[in-house]
Amino acid sequence: MINNYSLYYSYQTIGDVLIISISDGDIANIEKRNNVELCYNQDNYLLKIRIYGISKIMKIHSNGLIPLPMNQFIDVINSLLVKENVDKLAYKHNSDFIIGEVCKEGVKS
Repeated sequence: MINNYSLYYSYQTIGDVLIISISDGDIANIEKRNNVELCYNQDNYLLKIRIYGISKIMKIHSNGLIPLPMNQFIDVINSLLVKENVDKLAYKHNSDFIIGEVCKEGVKS
């Protein structure tokens, strides 16, 4: 199960490709499985998954980062990943964005 990831879709910028970003790093190896592309670093760690032609499967009304996708959206993506023998994505229950942090100064313990 892939727990930490972000989704990006922008038809106008990159075309009909859904990008699942798992980790940052330099891509050293790309494995293509039908319309799914797996991008690995030199240590064979999965960095990104690209799904081409996603609009043939579902409509995505987004332009950029998809911070909190619906469970049904993840279910469709997971059905594609399972067909290609790739780990499923976990459901997201929060966007992982931190707006601010409360700090107390001068408190001694």
